[in-house]
Amino acid sequence: MPTYPSLKPRTIALVEDSQDDYEAFERMLRRVAPETPMLRFETGRELLEAALPERPLVVLLDLNLPEESGLRVLRRLRTHPDWRTVPVVVFSGSDWHEDVAAAYTGGAAGYLVKPFEPEGLREQIETMMQWWSDTVEVPPARPVLDR
Repeated sequence: MPTYPSLKPRTIALVEDSQDDYEAFERMLRRVAPETPMLRFETGRELLEAALPERPLVVLLDLNLPEESGLRVLRRLRTHPDWRTVPVVVFSGSDWHEDVAAAYTGGAAGYLVKPFEPEGLREQIETMMQWWSDTVEVPPARPVLDR
C-alpha cells in the first residue's frame, strides 16, 4: 500500500519583535519539538507579505508590535483570503482581561500569557504542540486539488 506525505502543516510562525522573547521561545521549541520548523517575523506586515512555501500550522502573535498592534494584525489576518483559516494564538505578556476579550473577539483561536519561568514556557509549548499537531485538524499545508 503506498504511503502519502501528510498535508498537515508543521511550521510555527512567530510574530515577535523582542529578541529575548524570540530566543527563549526558539530554545524551548528546539527542546520540546526539535523537528518543528519555525519562522520569525518582527511585524505583522512581514508576515502578511511573506511568500511562504506552505501555510503554517499556527501563528503565534504578540500584541505589542512595532508599526501596528497585534490586535490590528489579527483583524487583517482574519480578513485576508490566504490567512483567514490559519489558526492564530495570541502570545502576549498581557493578562489584562480586555486584551484577552479583544483577541477572541478579533478571531484568535487561543490566548497564551507569556510565562516568566522557563518551565512554564516548556509546558505551554508542549501543550500547544500536542493540541495543534496531534489533536485537532487544521486545513492542509498545501491546497488540495479537486478530485
